[in-house]
Amino acid sequence: MEGTALHASRTHVTRRILAPTKLSQRYTQGQAMTKLKLVTIIAEAILEDRLVRELRRLGARGYTVTGVVRGEGARGNPAIVDPGGQNVRIETLVSAEIASRISAYIADHYFSDYAVIIYILEAEVLRSDKYL
Repeated sequence: MEGTALHASRTHVTRRILAPTKLSQRYTQGQAMTKLKLVTIIAEAILEDRLVRELRRLGARGYTVTGVVRGEGARGNPAIVDPGGQNVRIETLVSAEIASRISAYIADHYFSDYAVIIYILEAEVLRSDKYL
C-alpha cells in the first residue's frame, strides 16, 4: 500500500511517495483480514467503569475509551441538565456473537434509565488474534 507524504517549508511544498515499510509488509503479506464487529457505546461518563467491567465480563478482550464526547439527542443536551454532564465513547472489536451479547445487555440494563447509544459496524482487522 503506497501513501503520499507532504513536506512543507516556508518556500515550497514537496511530495514524495511512501513505500510500504518492512514492518507493514510483514503484517499484510499473506495475512487475510478478519471480519469483526466494532461496537461503539456512547454513554454518560459516570457509567464508564461499570460499562468497561461489563464489556470484559461479556467477552471483550480489550477496549478503547475516547475522552469526552459531546452531542444532543432525544434526551437533550446533557450539559444543559447537568453542567458537569459529559459523555464518553467506548469501543471494542469483538466477534459477532459477543457484539450481540453486548448490545442485548446494554439495551436491557441501561436504555431505560440512562443516555446511552450503541452501534455496531463491520470492521476488517489484521492481527485478529488480539481480539478473539
